[in-house]
Amino acid sequence: MILHKNFKFSRPLTVTGAYLYPNGEIVFHQMTLDRVKKRNYVLQNTMMSIDAPLLRIKRENPYYVTDRHISMTSIGFGKPSYNVDGISMDLVNKDIMETNWWYLLPQAYALTLSLV
Repeated sequence: MILHKNFKFSRPLTVTGAYLYPNGEIVFHQMTLDRVKKRNYVLQNTMMSIDAPLLRIKRENPYYVTDRHISMTSIGFGKPSYNVDGISMDLVNKDIMETNWWYLLPQAYALTLSLV
């Protein structure tokens, strides 16, 4: 699944967040997308170094992608973006991220358990 500005939530998903520290270090952290409320993703955070068990990230916020993906997107008015087949999102990479701010990667995963 791909997260984007108009994403329709139907069940909890596993997502990855990117966070840039002031020293330039970027960390990636796996979280659970619990629900969408008032146009915000509500995520269960288990990262002990950041004291926020619930994170709220606006669906309209930019999504983190690699430099390769930034170069393949349309750049209008100086902001990288992606807009194909109803999937629309603004994009950032390490060079244009703000520090002390969470960004989600667009990829989301659902786990399905089955008895074998």
